[in-house]
Amino acid sequence: MVLPFCLMVCKNNMVPNDHLRKAWYKRVKTYFDDPARKVRRQTARSTRAKKIAPRPIEGPLRPVVHCPTARYNRRIRLGRGFTREELVAAGFDPSRAPFMGIAVDHFRTHSTDSLKQVNVDRLTAYKNKIVRVHTKTEKLPEGVSQPSLFALNAPEKQVQWRVIKAEETKTNLFKAKRDAHKAWRASIKAKEEAKRKK
Repeated sequence: MVLPFCLMVCKNNMVPNDHLRKAWYKRVKTYFDDPARKVRRQTARSTRAKKIAPRPIEGPLRPVVHCPTARYNRRIRLGRGFTREELVAAGFDPSRAPFMGIAVDHFRTHSTDSLKQVNVDRLTAYKNKIVRVHTKTEKLPEGVSQPSLFALNAPEKQVQWRVIKAEETKTNLFKAKRDAHKAWRASIKAKEEAKRKK
């Protein structure tokens, strides 16, 4: 068996001789922070979801389109945005659609009417699920209140909170914990000094 590094070059080419003397071991990239990075990504996602609520975290609604070129045009994926014709057919104002969470593409053209109808149905289904949040200047319809739009469900289990006693308010828990920690550290130090004296 001939090992790869023992193979000779063909023709009149140079014999390989690697000079690995650039302290490569000092520039090795490590990924020991992957678990912490995962936590940071989860925290960022939850923070963004709270910030843009009640809007969806996935972003604006996008149409269904065919991939370009003859090689991939059988595949279907999400496109950049809906066309003006699709928005008008679904009953949306194209100038107001971006403010309703709908992506708009002014340059896309229609290749088939069947796909256009699919996107119109997609917009119609989205329109039926929209919940409009009224501002303070507008008058709410009868039977609809602002807090009731996003009301939280009542918890199934009612928690009975314990009443704090007057004696408990006088004690400082932080100071008691700190003093206990100091006493523990002092006991360890005393044991070490006793060992040294022996």
